Amino acid sequence: ARLNQKGTLVSKISSCELDETNASPRELAGVINYLNCVPESKMTMLLSEDLNGNVQGSMRSGNSDVDVSALCEQFGGGGHKKAAGFTIPGKIVSQEFWKIDPSD
Repeated sequence: ARLNQKGTLVSKISSCELDETNASPRELAGVINYLNCVPESKMTMLLSEDLNGNVQGSMRSGNSDVDVSALCEQFGGGGHKKAAGFTIPGKIVSQEFWKIDPSD
């Protein structure tokens, strides 16, 4: 997990990582809630790959100034102000740096 300067915590779990640990995507239920407990974070996102070639994004926020459903709607998803998600086709590609800037 990475916490940026604006208080966004982002983590990812690829299908390869699931295979390495003999885990299934179903076992990720609730992980986003644990990640959202990091005191310094204003918003948390967990990206994971499913078994159908999609990336699932789960977002949470305990901050009343952040509406994660509005962010997820940009990717065809939705939910509630403090808990939302989306699914898009694709794979997670690891990079040296991640950035999510909800203010842009």
